[in-house]
Amino acid sequence: MVQNCAGLPLAINVLGGLLSTKQHTVYEWEKLHRNVKTYAGKGKVHGGEQWIYPELSWVLGLSYDDLPYHLKSCFLHLAHFPVDYVIRVKELCRIWAAEGFVGFRLKGDSGNTAEGIAYDCLNELVERYMVQVIQRSSTGRIKTCNINLVMRDLCLSKAAELNFVEIIDFHNRDEAHLTGIARRLAVYMDDDANQLLTLINSVRRGNVRSLICFNTPLTRCDQALKPLFNSFPLLKVLKFGNLGRVKVPKEIGRLFHLRFLSFKGSHVENLPSSIANLRCLQTLDLRTELRLEFPNVKWKSEQLEHIYLPRDTYSVHDTSLWLANPGCLRTLVNISTDRFSLKNFSELINLTKLDLRLCRSSDNLEEIFGHKAIKFDRLCSLSVYIELEFLVDITPIILGCPRMLKLSIHGKILKLPEDVPQSLIKLTLHNTSLQVDPMAGLEKLQNLKVLHLESVDLMGNGMICSKGGFPQLESLSFCHVYNFDGWRMEEGALPRLYRLQIENCSDLEILPDGLRYVETLHDISIKEMSSNFIMRIMKGGEDFYKVLHVPVIVFDSSLSDLSTP
Repeated sequence: MVQNCAGLPLAINVLGGLLSTKQHTVYEWEKLHRNVKTYAGKGKVHGGEQWIYPELSWVLGLSYDDLPYHLKSCFLHLAHFPVDYVIRVKELCRIWAAEGFVGFRLKGDSGNTAEGIAYDCLNELVERYMVQVIQRSSTGRIKTCNINLVMRDLCLSKAAELNFVEIIDFHNRDEAHLTGIARRLAVYMDDDANQLLTLINSVRRGNVRSLICFNTPLTRCDQALKPLFNSFPLLKVLKFGNLGRVKVPKEIGRLFHLRFLSFKGSHVENLPSSIANLRCLQTLDLRTELRLEFPNVKWKSEQLEHIYLPRDTYSVHDTSLWLANPGCLRTLVNISTDRFSLKNFSELINLTKLDLRLCRSSDNLEEIFGHKAIKFDRLCSLSVYIELEFLVDITPIILGCPRMLKLSIHGKILKLPEDVPQSLIKLTLHNTSLQVDPMAGLEKLQNLKVLHLESVDLMGNGMICSKGGFPQLESLSFCHVYNFDGWRMEEGALPRLYRLQIENCSDLEILPDGLRYVETLHDISIKEMSSNFIMRIMKGGEDFYKVLHVPVIVFDSSLSDLSTP
């Protein structure tokens, strides 16, 4: 079978990915072997003589034809994205769920969600080498991905053949036309987003189920939105990005089938109350660039799982999140105590991600988060942004979230909470002051893998990493850490450290001696540090022995990079 791959790594990988999905039995492998011989014998089954990669055609065709029906839909959907586009996996999975690609599989998997099954589908495409991973999160999950040029060529060809999606590229005016047959549209906008009007007039009314726009920054489409909402009443997915100042018309409330709505990165000037009429809405992304009023209305959707609010909102004082089914909500980002009431917060028992902005004194924080009867047991990711001048004790919040995996604290806190859950994998401290060495408590976290300190004032305290401390830590970052009065590290500390980043820590003069015992350390990044600090760890410097074993050391200064074999 490998001999048919002509020595091409991609062909071998795709074939290997295909084999990995089969049972390890003689029958299964002989069956696949026959298919390989058949497809290889047909030769250029994909695109004929004109295809630029004829040697790959047979294995790509076999890999695609071997996909189950639901995976074919997921793969073909990737044709929406431009060349080299970095795809955010969370958003992609929610779109797949909104499209209904994976909903049928929920019947036999009551413990999972449509988004979770969509992620499993993506992971299978990765294992088949049809999708490539760009970045993983600290928990190991795929964060971003894309498809290479060869796979994209296959994807576009099959999508066009099946009228799965139609791409309208206004950057190429000669090809900016459509047949009106496909139910999904991907639009690559240029400076004039009102070209959507022309697009709307050329599409059969009611045929479109999905519209995803990839926009040039700051384009406008004011005149197009109202007719768009009127002409595409069956839309399930609507995604805009980087639109210029735009007013959302009340007609958006007529899109009763809409499940995914995103204005992320756009300059939206208003949000009509009719948006609450979207009964099927699952994801609402309003991370817009302008200060936006959030309507004080009751949302009718009982399926609303993800709400992303603008970072800067204004609203009627004590606006409540009136949700038809608050127990369904799993993501709530940019909720501000200055504008929203937290009285019904305890109903959001299934939250998995929360970004909370403390903008005024919240006397009921302890009542909500610290109450023994109220636990956010499903909360995995918590970010707290403290926009107050005085110190805040966030211990009640931490106590209310006993199974966190990620914690990010931005702003002035009274103290670092002592009862941080042992489940924590990633911790970020930003723009805060610490009166005591934080390492004493943090090094006892048995599962912590990533620790990032940025714009942190240590107030003249030193930092000590004890023997056996941070047993799982892999990535450690110090960025703009002030009053850094020495860093000591005992032998046996940080036994699994892989990456160390130090940036603009002017008070840190030398690296700790114990660093030379960390055999797992692979790369060190040094940015905006003093020339004396850098010279000490260069070859021949006083501290070079501490980093002699590190394969990669990179500086962003005028000094040449150091890379030791």
